[in-house]
Amino acid sequence: SILAVGSAGGLSVLPAPPWLPAKGRGPPAFRPLGRNAGGLHTSPLHRLLPCAIDPHHKEYAPAKERLLMFIRPTQIEDLDAAMALYDHARQYMRQNGNDQQWGGGYPSRELVTEDITKGQSYLCCDDNDTPLAVFCFTVGEEPTYRKIYQGTWLDEKPYGVIHRLGVGAHRGGVCSFCLAWCWQQHPNLRADTHRINLPMQGCLAKNGFHQCGIIYLADGGERLAYHKTKKKMEELTGLLRKRIGRMDWLAQNK
Repeated sequence: SILAVGSAGGLSVLPAPPWLPAKGRGPPAFRPLGRNAGGLHTSPLHRLLPCAIDPHHKEYAPAKERLLMFIRPTQIEDLDAAMALYDHARQYMRQNGNDQQWGGGYPSRELVTEDITKGQSYLCCDDNDTPLAVFCFTVGEEPTYRKIYQGTWLDEKPYGVIHRLGVGAHRGGVCSFCLAWCWQQHPNLRADTHRINLPMQGCLAKNGFHQCGIIYLADGGERLAYHKTKKKMEELTGLLRKRIGRMDWLAQNK
C-alpha cells in the first residue's frame, strides 16, 4: 500500500479524527490545514503528540516546509540513488557528532542489493519521484532482538522491524513519514539505533516508540531498543484525552 497526501483546490485537508473534542474541530469531516489556517493544526492533542497519533502529521508543518510524499519499493535501477542517500545519511551523522555508527561504508552495496531483491527495501519519494529516504522494512523475528538487556520488550507478539533508515532530506517530516508508513503496515514495530544518534532517537520518541532497553548486534555493537505497540498507543491516547479534558475544564473554570 502507498501512503500519500493530497490537496483540494490548493488547500490541504485532513479528516478530523472521531476522538477529537467537538470544540474547535472545524467543519464536519474536514478541517483546513493550509495557509488560511496559519499552516498549523490547532488541536491540543496534535500539539502534544502529533507524530505518534496521526501518520499525516507532516501536514501540520508550515506550508513552505510541507512535502508531498509516497512510499514505493526500491527497484534495482534505484540502487545508485539508494546508496547516495546512505552516503548522505553517514555525512549527516558525522556532522552531528555521531562518528561511530555506520562505519566501514555500511550498509554495503551488496547488502542494499540483497534488501532490494528480497523486496524489503523501500524509497520515500516526493511527488516528482525524487528519492528522499531509503529504509529496510521486514515482518518477522529479528535474531538480535531475541535477548534484550536492562529492560524488556512491551510484548512478545509478532512485529515489524525498521532497519537502515537513511534520510537525504532533513525537512518536512521525512523520517516520521517513513515510520508512519511502517506503522500502517504492521501495528507492532521494533527498531534500534545508536546511543549517540540523537536525531533518530528523537524521531522514534515523537512517533510513539518506547525505549525498552539495550540489544547487541551480531558484531557486538550496542544499540538502544525501541518498541511501538497498538496497546501502548491506545493507553497514551487515553491519557492525552484525559489531560485535554482537564485543560478544557480549567479553561472553563478560571
